[in-house]
Amino acid sequence: MSRLPVLLFLAFALLCSCREAALPPGTVASVNGELISLHSLQALLDSRSVDLGIPARPSVAEMRERYRHALSILIAHALARQELASRGIDPDEKDVDEAIARIREDFGPDSLQDYFAETFLREDEWRQLMRDHLAVNILMERVLEPGLKVSLDEVRKYYEEHKQSLSVPEIARICHAAAKDRDEVAAWCEKAEFENSPLAQCVDISPDSIPEPWASEAKKLRPGECGRIIGQEGQWRTVALLRKDGAREPRLSEIYGLIEARLLEEKKLEAFDSWLAQKLGASRVLVNPELFSANAS
Repeated sequence: MSRLPVLLFLAFALLCSCREAALPPGTVASVNGELISLHSLQALLDSRSVDLGIPARPSVAEMRERYRHALSILIAHALARQELASRGIDPDEKDVDEAIARIREDFGPDSLQDYFAETFLREDEWRQLMRDHLAVNILMERVLEPGLKVSLDEVRKYYEEHKQSLSVPEIARICHAAAKDRDEVAAWCEKAEFENSPLAQCVDISPDSIPEPWASEAKKLRPGECGRIIGQEGQWRTVALLRKDGAREPRLSEIYGLIEARLLEEKKLEAFDSWLAQKLGASRVLVNPELFSANAS
């Protein structure tokens, strides 16, 4: 939905005759008779205030632009809800609950409440925003996506044009061992069972991402070899190289599904843009002129 504000602002420009229509107090827009309240607009802005990095005292022009952008999203939400309702589709409460549970898990037990406190957002307002987000996803997946297809020729074309960006980078399997007793580390190296030891942690990593001094050590190693044992931070440490896979171009068969999914996602966004433009042209959208004034500054 990255192109959403542009589409909506272009549509607003065609609605000059409607913008002067009276709206009830506390209302910022009306979409086919469905009212969008100033409270809903503020809730959306509050939900994004942390990511936006809103300054303590933004200018009038900055705030007006943020309100316009947020309003464009709420209008799209309203049109999506109306489209689903006309088809007898409604976001299931179970789906909303599952989406919220996943976010709670990602945030941690207390972080989500801290987020509400920091953004001045109420949990019931956030739940409604989640429901609207799901409505747009359902529209794209159940209404728009079934009519979309990605052909073999499209996948091949994308593959040929993006080979460099699709290349698999060089990856090394590195184990880092540490112990207070130098002999323990030396025995670990001699035994060479690098991944089966409480002394070691092993990762797949780009050689360019290995910190010093271990990057220099790893460059000298062949698979199965240990580097020098170095005293560092009160412990004896070393690294071992298990394997190194060079950079390569993947075969089309290896990443066909990845390319197909990427192209399908692009087509869904394009289909959503087309759907939105068509719906805006066929809808009656009234907007508070204070939010879309050509002379605003």
